[in-house]
Amino acid sequence: MDVPPVDDPVWRQVLVGGVRYQLDFFAAKILLGWLLLKVDNDPGEQMLAECVRTLHDLFAQNAHLPCVQHDLAEICRGAAAAGLPGAGGGALPGAKDSGKAAAGEGGPGPEDSGPEDSGPGDFGPVDPGRVGPVPGTSGVGGGRPPRPIREGAE
Repeated sequence: MDVPPVDDPVWRQVLVGGVRYQLDFFAAKILLGWLLLKVDNDPGEQMLAECVRTLHDLFAQNAHLPCVQHDLAEICRGAAAAGLPGAGGGALPGAKDSGKAAAGEGGPGPEDSGPEDSGPGDFGPVDPGRVGPVPGTSGVGGGRPPRPIREGAE
């Protein structure tokens, strides 16, 4: 599947459309969470255009990866379900079509609860109100306070 052009409405829909995507590409998960926070904090047209370009560039640079191809198909299915014009809702040959985006469901159903749908990379929803380390921890070293630096140690 080809990466939609940067001016395709599908990219804007990912950032402001309210649809949650279960992405496989870990870098896209991290970037999308960050971009959603940026757009939420500054919903202006200039910030949205910058975030759309950044998201598009990540997918364009990594389009050869199977997980990116799967995520592109998922995004296009979600855009088609949202009724965006020109959104190609076609699945890739051999790609698993769980129907989550078309059905509007966010989580896995009983028919697709295999090991390929869960694992250490599935962090669940992004909570824009929660940023930073867990309360009561330093955010470094698994919650332990940092060790003091000894005087004269180099």
